[in-house]
Amino acid sequence: MAQNQDTKRDIEPRLSAQLAELRERLKAGTHRGDTFEVTVTNRELEEAIAWYLERHPDIPFGNPQVSIDPDAIEARAETQLGSTRLPISGRASVFLHDGVPIVAVEHLQMGKAGLPDFILFQIEDQLNKRLTMREKDLPVTLEEVELEEGQLSLRGKIL
Repeated sequence: MAQNQDTKRDIEPRLSAQLAELRERLKAGTHRGDTFEVTVTNRELEEAIAWYLERHPDIPFGNPQVSIDPDAIEARAETQLGSTRLPISGRASVFLHDGVPIVAVEHLQMGKAGLPDFILFQIEDQLNKRLTMREKDLPVTLEEVELEEGQLSLRGKIL
């Protein structure tokens, strides 16, 4: 990731216009079967993650930073461990299985130490459990996830 690990950026918790419009369509409940396309930049994804974290204070992460390349997504954040805030970073690839995004965590570290595989697998499992709750929380099926330099594009259908 090109961003210096020690650099803190002010990320405004918000949804991009495309994500906000898709969210409204989902909330309306009247768009079943409609297709959608959404493209977000690194910055827009950081803002969307901050927006999500603000609404889920039980998830102990803050200050998200994201870098998307054609092969994977790199992310950095701060996490609370007792009274200490520590940097955490990782790299994950994303692929589709039956219309659901599956995250494969390739690397994860806290501070400068790599985390053991069992922790990596637990985090990967939790991420994928959240993504498979689509009927209730995210009533969509994805037909395409495309990673490009600096942006992520999704194409799918509202359930």
